[in-house]
Amino acid sequence: MNTPKIFFESGWLIDLGWDFNNPDETIADAALPYVKKLFGPFESVWLENGVRLLEATSDLLAKEWKRRELTCTLVVHPEQSSNSHPLILNVRKYYKMEEFTPELKRQFIDTLYHELLHRMLDDYWQNNLEVGEFPLPALESYKDEDIFVLAHLHLYAVQEAVFRKLKMDVEWEEMKTWVGHKSYQRALQIVAEEGYQYFVEDLMS
Repeated sequence: MNTPKIFFESGWLIDLGWDFNNPDETIADAALPYVKKLFGPFESVWLENGVRLLEATSDLLAKEWKRRELTCTLVVHPEQSSNSHPLILNVRKYYKMEEFTPELKRQFIDTLYHELLHRMLDDYWQNNLEVGEFPLPALESYKDEDIFVLAHLHLYAVQEAVFRKLKMDVEWEEMKTWVGHKSYQRALQIVAEEGYQYFVEDLMS
């Protein structure tokens, strides 16, 4: 099954933006060699444990991943979040780690999968994942929720479905403990109340 090959690169220029505005707390040059050392471990862990998530997602949704290659930019900028568009991973918690522990590996996989799942959903349902002219039916019931809640309802439902399918129930429960943003927590609450099948079936309708 075709899944996108992930390449990793340094986001030195993004980090330099922090240095420009914070000349007494520069980070870009000092972080660069550490960030580059993450390329190999990240690639190995992703190939071993992450690709199967993409395969299971494609199988679940009956959709191919549209991109064959994606570049993930690694940054340590204190104010830059991980993003799907463009694909950015904030690696502050990793870049000076003494050991790539099993928990850190799972957090890395979860974050990268999360951002890639945003891309999959946007590729096929971008015009339907917001409350607007042609929303998916399930969103109508939650149109008063904020945009961050709405953007994560189907995402968390698909993620739960994939984790359950792969017998990753423990990892799913662990992942939920890492979610700090109140809107993401609200999205998880709604998915738990409705059942993940409700939102997955909404995508297939």
